[in-house]
Amino acid sequence: MNIIKVIFLLKIKFFSRIIIRYKELLKIQTLSIKQLEILNFEKRKAIVTYAYHNIPFYKEYYDNNSFNPAYLITENDWHKVPFVTKALLKENGNKIINPYFSKSKLKSSTTGGSTGTPLKVYFDKNIPLEAFGWRTMSWWGISPWENQAYVYRNVRKGIGQILNTLMWWPTKRTLLDCSSMSSSNIEKFIEDINRIKPSFIQGYVGGIYDFSKFVNDNKIKIHKPKAVWVTAAPLPDSTRNFIESSLKAPVYDQYGCSEMFWLAAECKMRSGLHVLSDIRHIEFVDLEGNIVNTGQEGDVVITDLENKAFPIIRYKNGDSGKYFKNQVCSCGLPFPLIDKIKGRVTDNIKTPSGISINGSYLTTIFDDLTELVEGFQIIQHKDYSISLNCILSKGKSSDNIGFNKILNELREKSNNEINITLNFQDSLIQDRGKLKFVISEL
Repeated sequence: MNIIKVIFLLKIKFFSRIIIRYKELLKIQTLSIKQLEILNFEKRKAIVTYAYHNIPFYKEYYDNNSFNPAYLITENDWHKVPFVTKALLKENGNKIINPYFSKSKLKSSTTGGSTGTPLKVYFDKNIPLEAFGWRTMSWWGISPWENQAYVYRNVRKGIGQILNTLMWWPTKRTLLDCSSMSSSNIEKFIEDINRIKPSFIQGYVGGIYDFSKFVNDNKIKIHKPKAVWVTAAPLPDSTRNFIESSLKAPVYDQYGCSEMFWLAAECKMRSGLHVLSDIRHIEFVDLEGNIVNTGQEGDVVITDLENKAFPIIRYKNGDSGKYFKNQVCSCGLPFPLIDKIKGRVTDNIKTPSGISINGSYLTTIFDDLTELVEGFQIIQHKDYSISLNCILSKGKSSDNIGFNKILNELREKSNNEINITLNFQDSLIQDRGKLKFVISEL
């Protein structure tokens, strides 16, 4: 056995229960589809019951909505559980924190930068989130004791960096701060990658894209990882193709949000994202709150089946997506498949007369013409006009007929009410490494 693997496993086993949970998760993924469905529903009933009897907010909220966990008998009863929204979580945060948990057992996460509504949620420190990632990595042929590279913001420095290095020794890790990506920082990151030869590079879509562009533009030779793992934004096919071409490695999409990490991820087949339905539950609902038919698009509703410190149950997180009609993947995993999350419900553009063009469509406008652009972004200005900003692929002409096709389609959908301008640029607007494909100034 590899000596690094031996040391890593002994060290992790001594300091935490991550490895125990990792083995549990690997065992769960051998269940049949039916067995997993039963487990998922039992865990949903358990978290709802727990929240009702232990969390002040849920006791009051459910009583006010005439709901009792005893009503949950079959799957068809799940729709009786009231939804929660970002506004409710924000207004009642203190009443959602489990009163039986000490503050020392909690860690927090803040979200809302892209929506303008900041929200702080909490997690149980004893839940080994790393194990969830390790299981997904195993789908790509990667083990947790292999070297790793990250493109994130708020990278640890000083004593924090030293402690993180000691924590994961003997594995080696290198990090690039995508909130401050200077040429010198990227070059140092590349040196580290070529030195430690990480099995994967993980990061925000925007940060990974910028890193890939630097490698591509400067024709830099870089160690080829087994996988590039992206998250935190929609992944248009044009962006995926460009990253894969630059880094010479397959790109895998993983869906999560600051309120709830580890919702779904691609396997090696990349025929959709597997919902991690043993730890999370995802639904798609229409404007009236009814669950849409399989294959139809709806608003995302998520439930955390693990977090008793700050339960989040039937939460509308603002995204949109859909389940595939065929939820069985040839990889053999029992987890159901969803389509890639294409955009937030709020990522729409509007016309003066009230026509709304959904972000789930806008993020896919180049999916049939992925070779034309490396990346793109849509900005709606205060006068309703639209800037379609594109980074042109090398060797492609700005006169390509494909751009006219997209512009005509956008004009048709907006009933020719707004002015749409096509611009070619070298970079796109980001928020510290996070790339928004639709920005509205309205």
